[in-house]
Amino acid sequence: MGEDKHCVSSLESMMDFAISKLGKNIKVMSSSFAQNQDKYVVEEVKKIGDKTVMCHKLNFKNDVFYCHVINATTTYMVPLVASDGTKAKALTICHRDMRGMNSDVLYDILNVNPGTVSACHFIGNKVIAWVPDVSETDDHPCVI
Repeated sequence: MGEDKHCVSSLESMMDFAISKLGKNIKVMSSSFAQNQDKYVVEEVKKIGDKTVMCHKLNFKNDVFYCHVINATTTYMVPLVASDGTKAKALTICHRDMRGMNSDVLYDILNVNPGTVSACHFIGNKVIAWVPDVSETDDHPCVI
């Protein structure tokens, strides 16, 4: 599994890295989970694309992000509704090929071995995703 990675400490360097991987026609997305909610109903699943630059905020005094592009992933936006009607959006990543991932972590968390299954997970509020900006006609939502 290939991965390009880069640490950035400014929005400009984050954008430069995203542009270098995806081109200039890009947009930024993130999750928006509501405070004090832990149960949601999935409204639908909207495929965003097969190439994404993910930037994770690191725990430093100044803003530092770990940005990376992982091959064999698909990004989705999942609108959610909490039991009280609060709406949220969950950025979701599906890894189609996990052969290059840490086998101990995969087994401890998912009880699987690398290369045996695909896995999807929600991304928290402290992650920024840069994705190619495609027109609405290219959107292929999968309603559940």
